[in-house]
Amino acid sequence: AQNYASLGEPEIAAEWMSAAVRDNPEVMWVRTGWVQAQAPYWQGDYAGAAEAMRRAMASKEISLGQIDPTLRFFYGINLSLAGDFAGAIETLSEELPHTVDRSVMGGYYGVDAYQALAWAYVRSGLPEESLPPLAIVGDWFAERSASTVMMKSPDLFAAARNAVLTGSHDLALERLEQAVKAGWRDYNIERHDPRWSALADNPRYQALMAEVKADVDRQRAAVERIDAEEDFAARLEQARLARQQSDD
Repeated sequence: AQNYASLGEPEIAAEWMSAAVRDNPEVMWVRTGWVQAQAPYWQGDYAGAAEAMRRAMASKEISLGQIDPTLRFFYGINLSLAGDFAGAIETLSEELPHTVDRSVMGGYYGVDAYQALAWAYVRSGLPEESLPPLAIVGDWFAERSASTVMMKSPDLFAAARNAVLTGSHDLALERLEQAVKAGWRDYNIERHDPRWSALADNPRYQALMAEVKADVDRQRAAVERIDAEEDFAARLEQARLARQQSDD
């Protein structure tokens, strides 16, 4: 589903996530609303993503404090990007460690959560409060850069976003260019993120985004041709039904 979202096919991505909810109603990812939140998140409807999680948890009588910290990170990220800065600060500030924790930084949403918290502080008129979480992320990337572990394109993109949030725009563009060269192609998902707004009018940023979009559009056209020729959706649906029958 995320691949279709990355290609700019949000309706198809949403269909697959709806099927996942229908087929797996009792798994944790559905009970907490994480699955239901993906499609709106991918389309930049961050308020809708947070609401999807609230509705799902309420229907199962699950409180925010009962869910996995990773899912709380995701919820807090959506609050921040949706403009509920007070809610984001309340959700994330006590949850995130105050020093580099490899289990958090190397897991899902860890880096993003720190950056969402920093964004919430900045937008709340508390720029000084944004510095510690951004410094933690900076320390993490400095540690990664000094190691023998190769940083992948999502890591480089996240490092670029950290530079944007610290006001280091030249460094952000340098890191973004590295991410693009390393294969970063999540333009259709990340283009909604307001944390990049400081570079929206920058010609170099616009050129990099145009380069990525052109390549994604090319990939999308190729996938559409393959899907049309092989009726991939129908074949995948048949496989899903067959697996469901075997489980029954």
